[in-house]
Amino acid sequence: MGRSMKRKIVVLLLFFAMLSFSFGCDAYSSSYITTMCVRSCFGKSAFISFGTFEGTTYFKFSPEAKGWAICSASLEEGEISVYYDNDGEKRDSFKINGGKSFDTLVGMYYPGTYYIIIEAKGKCKKGEFKFMLEDSTDSTDFTVEQQ
Repeated sequence: MGRSMKRKIVVLLLFFAMLSFSFGCDAYSSSYITTMCVRSCFGKSAFISFGTFEGTTYFKFSPEAKGWAICSASLEEGEISVYYDNDGEKRDSFKINGGKSFDTLVGMYYPGTYYIIIEAKGKCKKGEFKFMLEDSTDSTDFTVEQQ
C-alpha cells in the first residue's frame, strides 16, 4: 500500500470521526421489539405504553434546575427494571413485576443531561410508564406513596 493510499484512508477515517462528533452521540441507545406502542418525550414529561415490549429504551431530558423524577408504572406480565443517569453513571431506580401498579420516585436530577432507562427482562405485556420531572429546591419536599 502506497503512502498516498494510506493518507487517503487516514483522511477518510478522520472525516467520519468528525462527522459522528458533529451529530453527537447519546450515552444510551434504544433496541427493542414492541407491539401497540405509544411513546413520547417532551419537556419535563415522558410516556410509554405498549401491548408487548422486549429490549431497552430510554428518555433524555435537559433539566435546568434540580428536582425529583417521579413515575407512575403498571405492568401486566414480565419484569422491567428502570434506571437513571445524571452524571454518566447508570443507577438502579426500581423494578416492576407483572400484576403490579404503583407510583414511585425514580431519582434526583440536576441541571444537565438526565436519562431514564427502561430494560425489560424477556417479553413483557401491557405496560404503561409515565415520568415527570418536578423541580425542587429542597431534596426532602417531595414524597410519593408507594403501594
